[in-house]
Amino acid sequence: MKKLLFIAILIEVTYPAFSQAYIPMAFASGAMWRYRTIEIETSMTITDFMLFMDGTDTVSLGNTYHVIKARNRVMDYPIGAVVPVEPDTATISDVYFGAVREEGKKVYQLGIINEQLLFDFNVHVGDSVPSYTGKVRVNGIDSVVISGAFHKRYLTADPGFQVIEGVGSSRGLIPALNDGSGLINFYCFSYDSVLYRPDSTIPCTYIYPLMLESGIASVEKVTGVEFRPNPAFGIVHIFSSFIQPVQIGIYNSIGSLMVKEYMIKNSTINVASWPRGVYYVKYSCYSGTGKVERLVIN
Repeated sequence: MKKLLFIAILIEVTYPAFSQAYIPMAFASGAMWRYRTIEIETSMTITDFMLFMDGTDTVSLGNTYHVIKARNRVMDYPIGAVVPVEPDTATISDVYFGAVREEGKKVYQLGIINEQLLFDFNVHVGDSVPSYTGKVRVNGIDSVVISGAFHKRYLTADPGFQVIEGVGSSRGLIPALNDGSGLINFYCFSYDSVLYRPDSTIPCTYIYPLMLESGIASVEKVTGVEFRPNPAFGIVHIFSSFIQPVQIGIYNSIGSLMVKEYMIKNSTINVASWPRGVYYVKYSCYSGTGKVERLVIN
């Protein structure tokens, strides 16, 4: 009787993981995965990655793939140094990192001459799935709640490697980011209102400022152009002391242009419908090079 009771409880606990609707990967503009890799040789090289989708597609091998862009910050420290995860300036501009597509609950990564299977969400307990070390056996399947929705999670023989619907894995979108000689930490995945952090005590890795039209620019207090209020709540008033017309561009957190206009002296922009967060205002005029300043919308 005790054995039958145990089986009944097990079926009841694991049933939601099998009955829930499939959640596809977020391969749309705005999806972001943030990592840190650590390579140790004579010193410690830390790279903070922000992989993101900017809505660009590419066609290869007869399929359409979603382009992955990368924005990186590379830092060198003495071995053993404790380096916090915090907003900082990128050292490598937004570059092509790869391309992926999803079909039949399978995610493929575009290679040089063919494509590789990155994730397979059709598998059952006992099957093998791709991992950063080759293949690994699935030992169990359960669910993890992310922003109020159940995502099926595949538990493997490697305690540090799990595969999650709609997210990728416990090592992020690309499990093998480095060459295997160092450590990798996946900090978070975010898309729209979805936020997944394996360890809620560790913040996401944000890398600022952004790759804007002329490359990675420094963020500084702009002299001659003023934004009020900042933080803004619905309306942003822009005041210029320049005689010449000033071009204003406002970009969101992944570098997408929200608005661009030419102004003389003053301008007003309605931001009431924009998502809350940090934006970047870039201005340029004939009297000098462009400047970038942060704008917070609450």
